[in-house]
Amino acid sequence: MSANEAALRKIAQAYTMVADLGVETMSSSAYRQILETASVAMSDAISGLTTLRAKVGVMQKGVSDANESLSAQRDMIATQIGSLENVDPFEASTRVNNLTTQLETSYTLTGKIQQLTLSKYI
Repeated sequence: MSANEAALRKIAQAYTMVADLGVETMSSSAYRQILETASVAMSDAISGLTTLRAKVGVMQKGVSDANESLSAQRDMIATQIGSLENVDPFEASTRVNNLTTQLETSYTLTGKIQQLTLSKYI
């Protein structure tokens, strides 16, 4: 939307007809004709402005919905970052050590299983 919209041009046209056409030197019939034409232009402008207001309202609603969506996403990301940053380093270290021990045990058992053969037991 810009100032070049048809409704805004019609308003400018109506104001120009009434203010700048030298109506004081015109005959009464010419003056009436200018007022009628300006009145029609102003009526068209008002209905055009109503349409513009409706379009702006729809756009504002879209922007508002987008802002709400972005706000919800921002809050969700902030919550996830907070949960990542609030990790207890001692608990994390203990978990890593336990997992390392389990992995080493698994390797040891896998190695022993690989050494098993049927001929050792016969």
